[in-house]
Amino acid sequence: MAELVAANSNVRQPPTVAERLIAAAATSPEVHDWIARQIKARRKPSEILVLLPDRVLH
Repeated sequence: MAELVAANSNVRQPPTVAERLIAAAATSPEVHDWIARQIKARRKPSEILVLLPDRVLH
């Protein structure tokens, strides 16, 4: 198993939900504040990503 992990260590994994939210929050103060409000409202991070406009995520 360790050999398999070592062999794949150069392969970049897709970004996590948290990484995608952080990247989206960095696009503008307004988006950052909106995401913060969603988190405080106890929305799931995956739900927040669905609600974000595509232009923020790409």
